[in-house]
Amino acid sequence: MSLDILNEFHNPDLCRKLLDQLTSELQGELRFMEVCGTHTVAIFQSGLRSLLPEGIVHLSGPGCPVCVTHESEVNAFLDLAERDDVIIATFGDLMRVPGHGGRNLKAAQADGARVQVIYSPFDALKTAAENPDAPWSFSAWASRPPRPPSPGP
Repeated sequence: MSLDILNEFHNPDLCRKLLDQLTSELQGELRFMEVCGTHTVAIFQSGLRSLLPEGIVHLSGPGCPVCVTHESEVNAFLDLAERDDVIIATFGDLMRVPGHGGRNLKAAQADGARVQVIYSPFDALKTAAENPDAPWSFSAWASRPPRPPSPGP
């Protein structure tokens, strides 16, 4: 596959056709949310919001773990990772978020900590079931707000 496909994203005729199709097929309000600050910036810089039809509402989400996890939370995970009896289950994007002194879960894992990258909360539950006597932490939930936001009624 050629990287020329990226040029299609800069094709005003294609963009106009897609926007016209969205407008003609839209029935009621459609809400979508991105959860990453980098996505928010890209959407803003591209002017996408100003191009969308009125019935499409874009919501900025809570942020991914890389954007919203505080250093103190990473430090707490690192403290837990130092215990031989604890398993840390986390999504991969949190592995390189730095804590105190730049240390991260990836470094802790390399030093022998039981840090497992998971791809779904179900993977964390599976890890817990496979290790019934081991304390474990699902560190991917260390984000704000404390519960998932609702796009509204």
